[in-house]
Amino acid sequence: MRIHIRPALCAALAVAVPLGLVSRASAQRPSHPDASTLLDQCVRGGQLTAADCSKWVSRSQALTSAPCPDSRGATACRSFRELLRSDDTALMNDLARQDHVYVCFLPNVDEFFKVTYSDPSRFAFASPSPDEQKDGVPSDALIARGGSAFVYYRSGVEDSNSGVSDTGNWIYVAANTADPDTMRANLNVHDARFESKHITISADEWKLTETYTSESGSQLRHTVALQLATGRFRQEFALRDSGQVQGASNGRCLIAPPAN
Repeated sequence: MRIHIRPALCAALAVAVPLGLVSRASAQRPSHPDASTLLDQCVRGGQLTAADCSKWVSRSQALTSAPCPDSRGATACRSFRELLRSDDTALMNDLARQDHVYVCFLPNVDEFFKVTYSDPSRFAFASPSPDEQKDGVPSDALIARGGSAFVYYRSGVEDSNSGVSDTGNWIYVAANTADPDTMRANLNVHDARFESKHITISADEWKLTETYTSESGSQLRHTVALQLATGRFRQEFALRDSGQVQGASNGRCLIAPPAN
């Protein structure tokens, strides 16, 4: 049984710093390495291939230069930028290997979450097995295995007790029923829908739904709905039995550019 700690509700306090100190600190702060230096460091590190290193460098620099999407999430955005500059291994792997990376900032607290997944290969789709049909996959569909992850960070540190990583099926059903060979030839992976125990993904929305026991012993339903095109999200905690909302928040995410 996973005990989940609800995100903090108090706002971070701003601390005023004399302008002269800010200027001197800025002058002394080391500049972020350029792309060629980062690429060389990544390749020499040996954790990623040269091609993956190139993807990581391109996407990390784009995220570093992109403005924080919402002033209410500025504190969390700064923590993410620190994680990005530290060449965090998990983040490097996601930016190098995941097609979709969203980093979403909670308002007025030092907390953010990361959503990742990859598109299925069109060549991975096959007709469902009898067991998969028993589990509810339509007999006239094509399916491919896949996965998605939701990871929470507090004060720039991953909270392993609040993460969800699911494997499931991408399911494609043609608008007009056709034989599997014709369906496969005309298949557009973006028309497939991902379904797993806790996560669903459509062309427009990524959604998490999970139930857990809070520290007080209550059964809570946690939902996160993320609009893929805009990077807007809404998070909600509600009592499982009554549906009474215990807490909710909304905000915006940084979206990593496509991995080329």
